[in-house]
Amino acid sequence: MKFSLLHVVSLLATLSMARPVDDVVARITEDLPRLVVYFQTTHDKSGNPISMLPLITEKNISLTHLIVCSFHINLNSVVHLNDYPPSDARFDTLWNETRVLRNNSSVKVMGMIGGAAPGSFNTQTLDGNATSFAQYYGQLRDVISTYGLQGMDLDVEQSMSQAGITRLIKQLYADFGPDFIITLAPVATALEQNGGNLSGFDYGALEAAVGDEIAFYNGQFYNGFGSMANTAAFDAVVANGWAPEKILAGQPTSSADGSGFIPYSTLNATIIKLRSEYGEIGGIMGWEYFNSQPGGLAEPWEWAQYMTAILRPNSSVALTITKETAYGLEAAWRSSVSAAGGDGMAGETLKSTPMVDYMAMLVTMKLFNKQLLAAALISISAATSAQPENLSITSAASPSTQVPLFITKIWSTTETTVSYPGWFGPTIFSMITTRTVTTIDPVVTSYPATFTEEVISSVTWEYRYYYSDGSSLTSISSGVYTKTPTITLAGPTATAIAVAGR
Repeated sequence: MKFSLLHVVSLLATLSMARPVDDVVARITEDLPRLVVYFQTTHDKSGNPISMLPLITEKNISLTHLIVCSFHINLNSVVHLNDYPPSDARFDTLWNETRVLRNNSSVKVMGMIGGAAPGSFNTQTLDGNATSFAQYYGQLRDVISTYGLQGMDLDVEQSMSQAGITRLIKQLYADFGPDFIITLAPVATALEQNGGNLSGFDYGALEAAVGDEIAFYNGQFYNGFGSMANTAAFDAVVANGWAPEKILAGQPTSSADGSGFIPYSTLNATIIKLRSEYGEIGGIMGWEYFNSQPGGLAEPWEWAQYMTAILRPNSSVALTITKETAYGLEAAWRSSVSAAGGDGMAGETLKSTPMVDYMAMLVTMKLFNKQLLAAALISISAATSAQPENLSITSAASPSTQVPLFITKIWSTTETTVSYPGWFGPTIFSMITTRTVTTIDPVVTSYPATFTEEVISSVTWEYRYYYSDGSSLTSISSGVYTKTPTITLAGPTATAIAVAGR
């Protein structure tokens, strides 16, 4: 299901006449209003990893925080991420993608500990005596450091002591410093006067004691603990003394993720009224990513597009990755599939391709020269010297036009030409990846430096076509093409070279 963002923005704009868009944009500070998404379901039913990167690469999304969840402390065991240790190979895609977000965008990548599963905060683990706390907090600290998490969300849904939660927050702050983001996820009624509370401790007292060390609260305004169908629940929280910019309006992203899911037009109207009343609120939090409506399992990022239209019109997050990073993400995807038992079993060669096109995320890709004619004959020539600058593509219709080509690896060879006849329009370009008849997977980033001299009878090229509107890339077709030239390796000193293509 695909929705036009112009339609979405137009719909929301008609509902927001009470507050001019430019007035809203002018008041956006460094990260206000925040857009936070929880990422718990990491694989689909077939065992394929679910990519978080469309939250950045799709248009009109201004995500500020992504929270990986749920971490659990287990008595007499190790920390688990959902049902497995976070080091399990099934999470290779998860951790490679969070590293991309952390290093190549403004999105903050956090973790969440707790949730509905009991055990993390009881008197034998993080709410225990000094010895127990040191043991289990040490596990949590190591997970944060190992995976480069920039913050931790404490979702305490079992009774915990006031002293215990205060100690945990102080220790996190002491170990990771003021730039580390500490948040909590109370049900909204826990922030009201005499409201229902799953955590046991008093949030008002906690804020008074260590509020300077807490960045914000992901209030759960759903499941019977509050609603955003109108302003009443949020107003009750503010009336109890809470700063509105520190409270996020937490929402289920799908009717399947909890009761209290409300139409976006209703949510938008509520947010407009709150911002008109308070100047700004903390933002919106969504639980959880994988099946978010309206796109559902196929396009879950659409929820974030709707929320961006509500909170930060015309705003997006930039993502910059290299060709090498894209290859690494493809390799991690295969590893995650293998470990999870999807599309093949561990130890087998996986034939599946990632469900997200990592190569299309390369922002430095260049288009073919617009003068190239359709049905041009594209020739890839490797000179004997095998230097990158001696590799080029020429069009038979326009031989003088040099066009950039993306090649992962090519062997040093005797002079050889491999020709591929393709159909290239004015704004379509191709990525071609060498795949030799050897068993080396094309996503491998290095090859052995020496080989026995031999003659290869065929070479298979994997290609992908992309269409660009000038700002983004859309994959339109892909396939393989096999040519049977005679290619002779240079001998025992043959080495692989990488061609930048840009």
